Parts: sequence; C-alpha cells; structure tokens
Amino acid sequence: MDKVAVKVDGSFGKNKLDIGYQGLPRKDQIYGAVAFAPTISQNVLVDTHEYHFQFNYSRTLSPNLLFSLRTGASRAPRTIGAIGLPSATFGATAGMKGYYTPETPNVSIAAMTGFGVGLRNLSDPSLDVPVYADLVWSKGSHQMKFGAEYLNLNAIENEQAGGGGSFSFGPGETDLPAFPLTGVGYASYLLGEVDYGGLSSPVYTKHSTRYWSFYAQDQWRVNPKLTVNYGLRWEFSVPPWETNNEMASFDPNIPNPGAGGLPGAVTFWGDGPGRNGLRHMVDTYYKAFGPRLGVAYAPTPKTVVRAYYGILYAPMAQDNAEGAQMPSYGYSASLSDFSHNGGVTPAFQWDGGWPTPLPTLPNVDPTIQNGGSVYYEDPFLSRRPPMSQNLGFTLQRELPGGMLAEASYVGKLTDRIAQNVNINSLNPKYLSLGFLLDADINSAQAIAAGYTPPYAGFTGTVEDALLPYPQYPGGVTFHQDTQNAFYHSVEAKLQKHFGYGLSFLVGYTYSKELDSQYGLAGIYAPQMKVRSVLDRPQSLAISYTYDLPFGRGKHFLNVSNGPLAQIVGGWSVAGIHTYETGIPIALTTPANLTGQPLRTPGINCGNLDPLDPTKDRFLNLGAFAPAAPFTLPSTIQLQGVNTCGFLNENISVIKAFPINERVHVDFTAEFFNIFNRHDWLSGIYTQGVDTNILDPAGFGRYGTSCTPYAICSAATDPRVVEFNLRVAF
Repeated sequence: MDKVAVKVDGSFGKNKLDIGYQGLPRKDQIYGAVAFAPTISQNVLVDTHEYHFQFNYSRTLSPNLLFSLRTGASRAPRTIGAIGLPSATFGATAGMKGYYTPETPNVSIAAMTGFGVGLRNLSDPSLDVPVYADLVWSKGSHQMKFGAEYLNLNAIENEQAGGGGSFSFGPGETDLPAFPLTGVGYASYLLGEVDYGGLSSPVYTKHSTRYWSFYAQDQWRVNPKLTVNYGLRWEFSVPPWETNNEMASFDPNIPNPGAGGLPGAVTFWGDGPGRNGLRHMVDTYYKAFGPRLGVAYAPTPKTVVRAYYGILYAPMAQDNAEGAQMPSYGYSASLSDFSHNGGVTPAFQWDGGWPTPLPTLPNVDPTIQNGGSVYYEDPFLSRRPPMSQNLGFTLQRELPGGMLAEASYVGKLTDRIAQNVNINSLNPKYLSLGFLLDADINSAQAIAAGYTPPYAGFTGTVEDALLPYPQYPGGVTFHQDTQNAFYHSVEAKLQKHFGYGLSFLVGYTYSKELDSQYGLAGIYAPQMKVRSVLDRPQSLAISYTYDLPFGRGKHFLNVSNGPLAQIVGGWSVAGIHTYETGIPIALTTPANLTGQPLRTPGINCGNLDPLDPTKDRFLNLGAFAPAAPFTLPSTIQLQGVNTCGFLNENISVIKAFPINERVHVDFTAEFFNIFNRHDWLSGIYTQGVDTNILDPAGFGRYGTSCTPYAICSAATDPRVVEFNLRVAF
C-alpha cells in the first residue's frame, strides 16, 4: 500500500496560501474462498484509491477586513469484483453464450458447495468538490461576516452483478420417472439442466447534484452587558439529475394503457417519445431562508441570560442526493426462469443461452410495473427540504464555592421530514365486506355482490380491485415530506470547578419528544402525534473527581515523609453515574385493550428477572386481544408504560505513589457497572421486550433467549473490574 502526502504553505505580504494533497494510490486485496481453481472461484478483488486535495487562501484587505477562500476535492474510487481475475471472463471461454457479461456464472448445486462469480464489477468513482468563501469585517462594535458555500456532488456507479447468470441445479431433473428422490444435483449440473436461473443486466448511472448557500451575520456588542447576534442564510439544492436521464417514477395523473386507461402509470425523465421532459428528480426549492437571532445579557457580573431562535434547513439526504431514492424502471432488466413441474423438465439448458431474447433497453413502457409495486416521487410536492425551528433560553448564575448553576429551555420543531407512505392501501370503509374481500373478483360471489374487475384482463381479489390503483397490488410508495417532530426540554446543570480537591458536574433533563405518523387507518385519517421511539422523559448524569483530603499537604493526616505518607496520601476517586427512564413501548402486532392492567401485577423493573418464570413477564398478556377479522385494532403504542430505564455507575479509585521528582507510579482500580445493574435488552426486539401478541409464550418478556446457567444475550454488560499500573519516569 502506497501513501503520498504533500503540503505547501506560505505567507506573501498580505496573502497566505496553503495547498495540500494526500493520496492512497492503490490498495489491492483479494477476498473469498480458495477451495476452487481461480477460473471458477468466488474470489473478488478489492481495489481502493483515495485522493484528497485542499486549497486555502486568505488576504488581509485592510486592518479590519479579511477575505478567505477554501476549496478542495475528495475522490475515493473503489472497484470490487472479479475484474482482473481469471474468473471474470471464464464463462465465455467455457462456451457460455447469450448472457450479458462473460464471467463464470454463479452456480448452486444441491448438497454441494457452490462456485462462480456473484459480482463481476462494482465501481463507484465519485467526486465531491466543496467551495467556501468568507469576508470578515470589523467596524466599531460590530463584527460582520458574509459568505457563500458551494458543494458539487457526483455519484457514479457501475455495477455488473448477475450478468453472467445465476443457476441452481437440483435433483429433480435427474430423478427416474415414477421414482422420486433418485436424482442428484451434481448429475443435473453435468447435464446442464437448470432448475432455477436468474439474469441481471449491467447498470451504469451518474447522479449529480449541487448545493448553494449565502449568508450574512453580525455580532453586535451593544454595551458591556448586552451582545446581539443576528443573521440570515439563504440556501438551495439543485436536485439530483442522472446523466442519461435514467430515472422513472409513478405519476397518478397519466392514464395507464395496460389498465384500461385508469389513472396512474410510470413516467420517464428526459426528452423524446414516452418521456416527461424533466431533467431533475424534483423541482428546485428557492424559499429556504433561515433567520438567526441570539441575545446574551449580563445584568450582573455573576448572572448571564441567553436566548436564541433560528430556522435551519437540512441538506438533501445523502442517498437522495446520489439518486438512491429514484428507481430506474425500464433501464435495467432482472430475468428469471424455473422448472414449473418440480424438476420433471428443466427450466432450460444453460449452454444454449438464456431461453428468451434479452429485453431491449431502455424500455419506456408506462405499464412496465403493472402487477407489482411502484415508487412515487412528486417533482413539486417532494422538493422542500426539512425545516427546523430551534429556540432556547438559558439562565446562568455563578454561586459561592466556585460553582455554576444553569437552567435552560430547549425546543426544536421540525417540519417536512421525508417518509415513505403507501398510498395504495384499502380504504377502511370496505372492511365491512368481510370475507368477500378475499374472493376472486371474477367469482360468482363477487359478481353477485355487484363487484366487477376494474379493467379488462384484471386478475386478483375483490380487495385488490378496490385499491385506489388496482394495477399496482404491491403498493405505491409515495416519498412525501409530511412528517413532523417536536422536542421540548427543561434542563438544569450544576458545575463545580476544581477546588479543595473536588470538581463535579450534575445535569438533569426533563423532556418530551413527539413525532407525527399515520395511524392504523393509514392515509385515510389525519396523522397523529405519538411519543418518539427514543423519547426518554427524564435523565440524570453525574460526573466527579475528588482528591481525598489525607496525606502530605492535606487537611487530615498531614504526614510529609515515610511509609505512612505513602499509605494515606495520593488517593482520589472519580465516577460517572447515568440514570435514564425508559422509552415507549409499541406493539409489534396492533391489538385491542381488554381493560386489564397493561403491566403484569406485582412485576416492576426492580424485581423483573428473565430467568425466573414467576417474574419474567413485564407486560400482561391478558390486557390485549387480537382485533376481530376485518376490523382495525385500537392500540399500537402503549400509554403510560415505558421500558425499564437505564441505570449505571462507573467508579475509579486512583492511588498515586510519588517515588521522587523523576519517578511516579499510579495504581488505578476501575469498576464498570459497579452495582451490577442490568438493562434487559435484546438484539431481536429493539425495545428489549417482546410485543407480539401472536407469540403468547414470549409476549411481555425481556430477552426470551435467556436460559438458566447461561450467559443472557439480552442483558447489558455485567460488572467489570480492571486494574492498571502506570510508571512514569
């Protein structure tokens, strides 16, 4: 691995220049198994490069005026796959034909180890270029700053995965007639009789976006007691575009020729027949103005009052900026074929190539997603960035004894958070149809009830036919900016600066965090406010260090020399204590309440024990009942019930042994989770507790994987004690 770094800087009169470059030209590594010859192995070559360039320039225009310009470029091209290895072309060498790419195909054989290439090539030579320009002007009691920011993002992806084919060989193709289980997968492989085959076309995309912002701000020292900061920021993002316009989305306003002209079909970006004339994923939003105001006032030398308000806009999400949210319907193909009779006859013979002609790409057919699911990005409605209003107030007071007290209010109101919502769900008013919803739309039962197919050739159930867009039974995922979040908190802090051997910091927060979300009726009812999944109403944090007042120069046992001085002196204690209440509990399977207590009577976080069958159920199963068929349950998030909180204490005891002026020995004993408290968490259930009422054995229990006499995988770490000895000389 090579690494190159170069930096040049200097001052030239009123100018200062700083130029730097750092590069990792090449880092090759091969990953994978070595069980097969290189021509058929699953090995991949990972080739990584990194290039970083920076340029900083500043000029003092006058004693009170400074200009600076900063820019750079970051590029980290990476290639992963079989390119450069023998397996990258061995498929074509061995006679495979009629596939997209020439690598050794990915082969799976029943009861044997598979081989072949899963990924021929994945490269993403992306490039990011930021530019910042600032002008700082000091005049009287004002310090003003003006600036601009620019960001150029380019995300390139070249992917060849599955282009040589993926093939599975089972025993069915070589079974003797009327004698099942007599075949062998390897025999089917030798004959080339494919049980299942898949094929994917290569994909090449280049998504680009630009970001601009301009700002002006001023720090005005009105008088020795009052300082005011105010400013305005204007920003906008040029939404992503794809170099070859390989973007497509659902449009609810255009007729679908494959669904009898019903509204709702796929629209394709770009110019030309079958396209919508659009270039960017969404429209540019030019109204993101963010005012800022901050005030600091000191009525007395020991008292400070601060208040602030500001509007901030979140930059476009990285995956959205790189086009990950935008599908490329019609620009790539994923094909599959399989034996339709359990292997009596194979899907096809693989040495003859793919059994059907490869589709012509691009395919700008508006019906391309009919019968499946589709993604919806509205160029106008989805253009606005998330906006946060940040506000706060703080009162700070210096107290005797070197202590500082602080009380604050902190608020954050965020609007227009993006969320994916299925707008093709069944209207709850149809639930009264009951089991008729499951009937085939062409059945006598449906016809007798007056329900007919929404268009000629439609197949599906009555429920499918009643969807807003019946041509997409898999759903219509709308990427909309309709979610809101609200955070309010009152915070108190007491801090003691080091004095008399003691320093500490105590912080307490009482807060509430709410999110808006759709309820059980989906888009057919207004969004409701619920507690955020991370809402912890109360938290207390304590940290401290204390040099014990014993030994030389201290208040007690002030012994200057000798063994006693070494024994009683040099002791100190430090600790961090954290206490937090639990988070909300949401049911995995929504249910109705029966009126019984939500928590198991007699069980609380203090006596809960996942290893004791009499004390292991936190929630009361009898408090919940599944909703009747074709009705909406009443409850998702439980009211007034939290998970168990988090309690933890870490304490250190340090003993210093000064040997002489040059040699010093420190012995430290560290106790993590000193009281051996447990937070019952699980990697299976994010809340730590099983909330699936359809699992009566595990419902309401923490860490159902815990077993007696075994390590409980659902508990936080036990008490850990560490000893350290440090000699400094």
